[in-house]
Amino acid sequence: MRLGVEHLEHGSDVDRVANFSEADVERLLQDQGIVRHHGKIAAVINYARRAQELIRAEGSFAAYIWRFEPAAEAMPSPPPRPRRSRFPGI
Repeated sequence: MRLGVEHLEHGSDVDRVANFSEADVERLLQDQGIVRHHGKIAAVINYARRAQELIRAEGSFAAYIWRFEPAAEAMPSPPPRPRRSRFPGI
């Protein structure tokens, strides 16, 4: 099953998947190595097209993801460690 998905996604080549035509969808619906559901295939193609839009707007998918990382000064400092006695029972 996994090989079929990689075949469908062309190794995550967003541009290639985004350009799939209806003929490609029909070909994929005949492929025994993948889940042959028109809606699922259409969703993968739609996701690729939305990813293209995001990449055009942000420069890269990584740039989009990393913009959500908080600034270092906004990160809370770790709580102080409790002082522990070296002697048991104290």
